[in-house]
Amino acid sequence: MILEPDPQPSALFFIPTLAAGGAERVCVQYLNDLKTFRPILMLQFRRGELLAELNAATPLLVINAYTGYSARGGARRRRLHHAIRRRRRILQVRLKHLTRKLQSWQRALRRRRRILKVRLRYLERRVRTDMKERYGKRTVWFLQETERVVNFIGRSLRFIAKPIVVIFLILGNIIRGLLSLIAAPFRLALGLPAFPARAFAWGMPTGSLVPAIGPVFAARFRFVSDCLFLVRQARLLTKAADAKHCDIIVSFLPFTNVISILSKILFDQHRKVVINVHSVKTDILQDAPSYDQHLLKFLIRKLYGKADRVIAVAEGIKQDLVENFGIPESKIQVIHNPIDVTRICRLARQEVDHPWIKQKKAPLVVAVGRLVRVKGFDLLIQAFAELPDQLDTRLMIIGDGPERAALQGLAKRLGLEQRVTFVGFQQNPWKFMKRADCLALSSRTEGLPMVIGEALALELPVIATDCSHGVREYLEESRYGMIVPPNDASALAEGIRELLRNEELRLTFVRRASDRVQLFARGRIVEKFESALREVVQT
Repeated sequence: MILEPDPQPSALFFIPTLAAGGAERVCVQYLNDLKTFRPILMLQFRRGELLAELNAATPLLVINAYTGYSARGGARRRRLHHAIRRRRRILQVRLKHLTRKLQSWQRALRRRRRILKVRLRYLERRVRTDMKERYGKRTVWFLQETERVVNFIGRSLRFIAKPIVVIFLILGNIIRGLLSLIAAPFRLALGLPAFPARAFAWGMPTGSLVPAIGPVFAARFRFVSDCLFLVRQARLLTKAADAKHCDIIVSFLPFTNVISILSKILFDQHRKVVINVHSVKTDILQDAPSYDQHLLKFLIRKLYGKADRVIAVAEGIKQDLVENFGIPESKIQVIHNPIDVTRICRLARQEVDHPWIKQKKAPLVVAVGRLVRVKGFDLLIQAFAELPDQLDTRLMIIGDGPERAALQGLAKRLGLEQRVTFVGFQQNPWKFMKRADCLALSSRTEGLPMVIGEALALELPVIATDCSHGVREYLEESRYGMIVPPNDASALAEGIRELLRNEELRLTFVRRASDRVQLFARGRIVEKFESALREVVQT
């Protein structure tokens, strides 16, 4: 009897998008290089720029928030969705018409009110004049003062009565609830229900007596809505994994990590889940809105420990998860981001069509990343403003994002339009980096910034802010690159000035770079990652 070999296990990689980012690049590299697993990619919302780098043989699934991942029944759902949208547009037009009519009524009512006020003032003056003629000025003055005092007392009582009535209503319902608890055994002995209907109803009146608690209910409703969305996404993810017979789900980024763990807890407890953490969550959450901050903290604390394996890309991230979120240290494994040295060096040889590089006359500093606040490009531009004019240094920022207009405005206000340029997102940023004099990383916080590893692969000197353990793991206390204090534009400017003027220091970093980057070589890291997946599947 010939035994057939076991089929190759399947791994479902789950990530929101393939937009250009560190976690997304790592995901694509793993998808392209896995050998003992059959990779499948699922995107949560939309496709991204890095899809072009994905192996064409990799199956791709896309979760749609309305129709699910499957095409079955999709046409009917789309027709229903379009019908709902048409009905919504009709209702919006009707609502606008009613709003305009209501506004016209309000204007007419305001005009009528003004007319009545004028008439009322006229009548008051006539009554006051008649009373003075009939009763005398002293009597009229006494009546007016008495009326003012009575009105003041009435307004004060109304102001005090509102909270008093609300407090008495709340206390009355609490007492009624306690009496219901005491009476419950006697009601059961008489064969009646333990609690009467609405025994614990607050009975709060509507209108002006109710405090302004709308925002509280709105926040609770949003929390419930978000949780239901996550559960629904988890159900769709489970259906996709079942349809493709996946043995393990590998997810990246916070909310897809949460969805993957929920799919394991709620729908299939036997399926393995591995989550990847690419940033120090404590630092990232400090800049997040209050609601997102509390929601993510709650979800990370409650759910991350339920994953079969948590892969952190740096020792600092592991330390943060253990100390601040209570994740068991035994479940966390550190696997650095892979650096594809061969591919980066090959693409770096491509020609660059930019006047600063074609006709290079001044030192060039390059910075790469998404234009968001956490990357600290504003600090880098301020540091450039402090550099002496004798250096004649130029700054090239590669990347795009919501802060681009603000950063361009900052460069203009500081008079740096001729020294700072924004070239936008580039599919191949390495050809620019290869021809620069140094790379500057000015982030406020990072996980394990891949751009430093890519600069080491290109033997490009690096200056970076000491914003995370990941930076120190790459540069090892300024042995393989210069590290300066974070959030300090002056220190960053001084470091750039020293690095550009000290040619011997730059050559030292260049000589050490090739040896250092081998620790993060793509083949070595992918093999370590694949070994971790095999270990999880076999346990």
